[in-house]
Amino acid sequence: MDLSKHIAQRISELSSPLSEESLQKVASILVKTELKKNSMYLKEGEVSKHIGYVHKGMLRLYYYKNKRDLTEHFACEGTNFFCIESFFRQKPTRLMIEALENSIVYGLPYDELMELIKENYEIEVMYRTMIENSLVRLMLKELTDGESKLYIYLCKMIGSSKNECWSSQKYIAKNIGKTQQGVSLITDKLSEKRYIKKTTLITDENMKVCTYNL
Repeated sequence: MDLSKHIAQRISELSSPLSEESLQKVASILVKTELKKNSMYLKEGEVSKHIGYVHKGMLRLYYYKNKRDLTEHFACEGTNFFCIESFFRQKPTRLMIEALENSIVYGLPYDELMELIKENYEIEVMYRTMIENSLVRLMLKELTDGESKLYIYLCKMIGSSKNECWSSQKYIAKNIGKTQQGVSLITDKLSEKRYIKKTTLITDENMKVCTYNL
């Protein structure tokens, strides 16, 4: 088995197994990057263009908050990594990725991967599983139980075909077993942590309604 196909198989085993044909397609788009110790794989303000797999070495994903250097995740040999928000939305990132030692990374490039997803259901499932696994890891680390519960509820309300939903906080509170004030505070926190974008509107009946974008 050639190295690219071996890497493709390892990537799929971390998310969702692929057939021989699908493995070949994934292997054909892999991009190899060799990094020296302390060099950057992704800088703040850049757009994340790859889902990475660490073939050799170790990388650190980190960001700055209140002038402090905060580590989000360590990517060890044999694991996937990516900046989920920047990659998914193709927008500049605040997350940075540096090599802690001499490393070799194989990347799945965004444009080529999106093309494969359009024509291959197995690869689409693999990609969705990667996104879900990354979200779960972030949520377990960053969000409280209440924040996780509300975020999952909003995801369910929005579904896969829309970008936003609108609802009164009273309605949401009733459905997740929280007070209206509690929902207001939690959605503010989720907005602060950049999991959602919250916009508050006042209707003609003087009722407060919020829209939520994921």
